[in-house]
Amino acid sequence: MNYHNQIDNTWIVKPINLTRSVDISITNLFDMIIRLPESRSKIVSKYVSNPVLLEIPEIEGNGVKFDVRYIMRGAKVLH
Repeated sequence: MNYHNQIDNTWIVKPINLTRSVDISITNLFDMIIRLPESRSKIVSKYVSNPVLLEIPEIEGNGVKFDVRYIMRGAKVLH
């Protein structure tokens, strides 16, 4: 087996200004990733294929995906 075939090379491509899964692509084709930004500005990040899932008793299934976002706030003005 080729080394490159063993690597999980899946990427998620999202527009910078849309939400709710609008215009999202998931691919492992590098050529597709390179061509996508020609239509609009995009953000490309590594797709987590084996995520940590939250177990919520009220929701049936294997768990729920989640994301963590940070907001940085500065108390001191930088000059």
